[in-house]
This record gives sequence, C-alpha cells and structure tokens, in this order.
Amino acid sequence: MKMIDISELADKYVTYSSLDEDKKEQHLYEESLFILQEMVNNEPETAWNVILEIIKRTDNKWVLTLLGCGELESLLGRHFDQFIDRSEKEARGDKKFAFVVSCVWQNRMSDEQYARLDRLVEELGLERE
Repeated sequence: MKMIDISELADKYVTYSSLDEDKKEQHLYEESLFILQEMVNNEPETAWNVILEIIKRTDNKWVLTLLGCGELESLLGRHFDQFIDRSEKEARGDKKFAFVVSCVWQNRMSDEQYARLDRLVEELGLERE
C-alpha cells in the first residue's frame, strides 16, 4: 500500500461519511472508507492513528457512530489485545472517543472481550448507540 497522508484520509472519511446516500460517489469511497478498511486488516497501527484523527476532526454524531460500528469495531474485532488498553485509556480521557466506543458491537470479539468493552461503556455512564 502506498504511503498515506493520515490527515487527508481523515478529511476524506469525514466528508464521505457526512454525505447523504444519494450524494456519495464511488471514488470518494475508494479514497476513504475502502483504504481505512484495508488498513484495519493490514496496517492496524496506521488505522488506529487514522481513527484518532477522524475523531479529532469532527463532532458529527453520525460520522462518529459510523466510525464506531464500522472501523473501530473491526479493529477491535481483529486486533483486540493490541488496542483494548489504548481504547480504554482514550475513552476515559476523551468524550468523543468514549461515544465512538459506545457504538462498537461484539462482531468478532469473544464474549469475554466484549464483556470488557461493555464494562468500559458502563463505567463511562454511556448507553449503547
């Protein structure tokens, strides 16, 4: 995969995810969500950094919801042990990240892993989105 500008990718993700369905163009999908989804699988550390950058760049609840139930959920589903401690720390220190975590569902996580995430959401006083 070619070198990616994290800021540019984050901006494109926010732009694409903010659009109404009938306004979304294939090229913008390929330049944003598709790349981030590939990173989740093949470059999880870079994907983590892009997720953090997206959260910094938007307050749009819909975009944050999509990020939680999409890319963060996939990242934790595939690389739970690598990212759960960081996710807990970020969620405790950043309300937007905490909201994104509340949008994550079990997906590929084991019952034990998901219970840990559930405890975090409960500790933060959040409802599942």
